[in-house]
Amino acid sequence: MSILQKVIVAAPDVPVFRYHLASVYHALGNKSAAISELREVMELAKSTQFDQLDDAKLMMRQLSGKSE
Repeated sequence: MSILQKVIVAAPDVPVFRYHLASVYHALGNKSAAISELREVMELAKSTQFDQLDDAKLMMRQLSGKSE
């Protein structure tokens, strides 16, 4: 289990941790895991301050193959 995964187990409701894990998955080419984490980020961002929401949405569009 990676450090980020351990952090998420300890603090599952912090979107910034999940966003960074999604970024790692994206960089490693694990598209489905990245999308899964980004979905969690979007849900958490509805009730929690998350400054990188626009970046998360952009990454989701890139992974989904949708243009801006």
